Amino acid sequence: MLGVIGGFRDGHVFTAPVGSYVANGLGVHDLGGNVWEWCEDKHPVVSVARVLRGGSWDVDGREYLASSFRYGFSPAGHRPYDYGFRCVLEQ
Repeated sequence: MLGVIGGFRDGHVFTAPVGSYVANGLGVHDLGGNVWEWCEDKHPVVSVARVLRGGSWDVDGREYLASSFRYGFSPAGHRPYDYGFRCVLEQ
């Protein structure tokens, strides 16, 4: 079943509202599992691809949620339902 890791369910059908979970030690919320996040980095193997990190609600492997996991995809003309980006406000 998509989006189910070891029987765990977060109570949301698709994405969870921002800030639904406790922030990490740096005060950052929701780094893994909501949507794949586009990064500026180019994928190390496929040069036309950009890096996506964080997994999404639509994957069921724990390894995809690791911050070290890099998924590569070309952003040209694609708007998948489980890809997004993070807005950052530096203070």
